[in-house]
Order: sequence, then structure tokens, then C-alpha cells
Amino acid sequence: MKNAIWSCLILKSYENGKNAQWQLHCSPITLFTEVITSIYTIDTIPYMKPLFSIVIPCCNVGKYVRECLNSIKKQSFENWECLCIIEESTDDTESIVREFAENDQRLRVFTGPRSGSVSVPRNIGMDNANGEYIIFCDGDDSLVDGSLSQISEKIAARPGADFYACAIWEYNDESGEHIRTVDNFLPDAPEELSGHDAILMLYKHWTKPHPMLQDNVWRRDFLNEHNLRCIPGLFNQDSEFFPRALYLAKRIVPLHVLLYLYRRNTASITLKPHEPGFGNKHWCIILKSLFEFYAKESEKPGFDKRIAECWARLWIDLLYDDWFRKKAVQTVPRQKRMETLKIMFSNGFGNLKKLAANTTLPRRSLVYLVQLYVQCPLLAWPIEQLFIRVAFPLAYLKNGNRSGACHVHGTNA
Repeated sequence: MKNAIWSCLILKSYENGKNAQWQLHCSPITLFTEVITSIYTIDTIPYMKPLFSIVIPCCNVGKYVRECLNSIKKQSFENWECLCIIEESTDDTESIVREFAENDQRLRVFTGPRSGSVSVPRNIGMDNANGEYIIFCDGDDSLVDGSLSQISEKIAARPGADFYACAIWEYNDESGEHIRTVDNFLPDAPEELSGHDAILMLYKHWTKPHPMLQDNVWRRDFLNEHNLRCIPGLFNQDSEFFPRALYLAKRIVPLHVLLYLYRRNTASITLKPHEPGFGNKHWCIILKSLFEFYAKESEKPGFDKRIAECWARLWIDLLYDDWFRKKAVQTVPRQKRMETLKIMFSNGFGNLKKLAANTTLPRRSLVYLVQLYVQCPLLAWPIEQLFIRVAFPLAYLKNGNRSGACHVHGTNA
């Protein structure tokens, strides 16, 4: 379907919580003409549904986006479409993307205002994708040469999975040096497994599976069926999206194929320095959402309490680490930590307590200290000291310095 159709759709985003209209790029007459010629003349212009829809948020990535788009165009597998969602940029991002789109009808362009993160552009892409499977790619990264061909062959061998897990090659932007190769699944992982089994397996080996959406190929109907979308304006949105998607997936196929080239770019939105408390502002929303997700799913018949044990260990420890560890107490003002905790527990502490019931007594007892911290500010300092001087040292002695990473290969991988 021609690019002009989609670029003229009126789309909605969220900017600082307010509705914002996306721009209209062509007249209704042009839209009508394009629809007639592209959809209704099936006999003369056959339309092949793309296998892959590649969703690319683009904002001030003029330095890199040409490399990104070239990595897609040079793929030997050609049955794809690319949705470039451009947020208002101060460089030549838009002109470069439109240059590619003019010469390739598989590229579709959307433009709109800043929304604060890649969440809204990804949602726009998911809402408008035509492909059977969705791949997420940031505008300053790229796809591995030949990866789409390899993945399409493996999908043909095991079609219809909710998502196919791939691997990421991470490298330093300045030196080009390989940093690590990341794959959530060990080489001897089952060829296919359910989301529930994947959670139990991953959390058995690693305390924190790698949550990046870009190292997976997602079945579009699966995302739509469960209304899996990113929270607008949220940083680290993958950490909120991925646990829900992993749990809801009925079929996961680990491919162990290098799909994604992740640029470790210190100027990127995720790595540039932020003011103290910036992370807490976003993690409080992530954890609140995940606690609510657990509370909802745990009420359904047949819920596996072993999964709750995995979630409790990871999510509750994240809460303790980011709000009460010594570094957090020293660097993030108490007022900011208190404000974000109040956001996290704006609906009360019931969901947290319910999840904590599935974990150890020491971890569970600390939940009441968190509640006391929020509700009795005069006790804030002694509670912080209990965490720093008692809780964390005892936890370290009991668990050891356990790595919280997924399957990571060294620089020689």
C-alpha cells in the first residue's frame, strides 16, 4: 500500500499526558485516489502482505538513520515493510527518511510532536502495521545483514509462535569494539516453550532476563489480542512491557539468531546523564503497573504460584534497591524518593503485600517498612538505616554476589 495513504492519516499521541494531533500530509482527494488505486485495483496491482513490519522511532538520529535504513534495504529477504515514526527533530532526520521513502514504497512515514520516549512511536507502529510479525528497531541502531532471511526460514519451520527470541550484538559507538552478545536463552534451551515455562527457566538461571523488545520478533495478532502496548512517555518501557508479554505468550521459539546491532551511544536518550531521581520517576510507574498485572493474573484459575515467586524476587528487590540502597539514599533526595513511592502506591499497598506473600519472610517483612516509610515521614531516616546497615548486608551474605544478567557472551564471542 502506498506511503501517501498512511502518511496522511490523523494519528494521536500523548505529550506530557495531553492529546496531540499528528500532521496531515495530503488532501482527502489524494487519499481517496491512493486508496482506490492501491486497494481496489487488486487485479492490476496485487498486494502482498508483508511478513515483517519493522517499526522505527526516529528523533534526532540524522547521524545514524541512513545506516539503519540501509541495513534494512540491503536485506536479501524483501517481503517487509518499514514504518518510520518521526518525532519533531532539530536535525535532518526527516529529510533522510523521506529520501528513502520516495524510492521505496515499502517505507511508510509518520510525523508528530515529541512524546518523551519511544513508547508512542512504537504504539503508532503497532497500530498501523500490516505484517504478520513486528520487529522493533531504534533509529540509531541497525539489523544484522541477512538476519531477516534466516529468521523467515526458521519461522517457516515453526510458524505461528507468539514471539521468536533472537540475539543482540552490542558495540561501542566510538571505537566500534564489540561489548557483548546477549541472548535470553541458553544454547540448550528447548526448541519451543510456553511463556510460563520460559519464566521459570529464565528466573532459575538469571535474576533479571534481558527485556529489550528489539531482540524478539513479535506476532502482530498476539500483541493486538492482549492489547500489549507501551506506556506513553515512559523510559525503560521494555521493562514494563516484556514481563507481561513473556507471561501471556503461549508459544515462544528461541532462534539464537543475531538480529540486532545495538549501538552503545552515550548521547542516546537512555544513556545520557539525568538529574537524580529521574529513574525513580519512571520505575515507580513500571513497578506499579507490574504489581497491578500480578494482582489481576493471580486471580485467574490455574495461576502458578511459582511464577509469583519469580516476580516477587525480582520486582520487590528492584523496589528495595532503587529506593533504599545506600547509593540511592545518598544521591536521590528523600523528597523525590518519597514522592515517587506515593505514586507507586497511590492505590494502596494491597498489590505489593499480595505479591510479597509469595517470597521469603525477610523480604516480606521489609514491605511493612516501606509502607511505614511512606505513611510516617518522621521515621524515614531510621528506616533508611535499617535497609542500609541490616537488610542489604544480610541479603548479600545469604545470596552472595549473584549476577543479575541474561545469557551474555564476552567480547570474544
